[in-house]
Amino acid sequence: RVDIAGVVGQLLVFTDGKGLRWHALTWQWPVRDEDRSIAHERITLLASSLARPAQARPPPRATGVRDAVLSAFNLLDPDRDTNPSVSHALENLAADMIAERLAHGDAA
Repeated sequence: RVDIAGVVGQLLVFTDGKGLRWHALTWQWPVRDEDRSIAHERITLLASSLARPAQARPPPRATGVRDAVLSAFNLLDPDRDTNPSVSHALENLAADMIAERLAHGDAA
């Protein structure tokens, strides 16, 4: 589990049937539709582990209790990320997407 600009998401690293390694970052959150009603939006970002993002900045880190809880959940993860730069790039993209929605008042 990861904190993405205040939204809790899940970062998954998995191998498909062909032996290719993939990274997926997913989250869901309440948003406002065009008619201003509240809906739930589910987002999944997917990237190949062969990708080598140029200058991936470190992902934004959570603080306090949330960081401790997320770290505890992550300790239970049996697999380790073999290409953290892809994970960081996905987290940064997600944080930018969330910030954009918040800036337009679309988050509920």
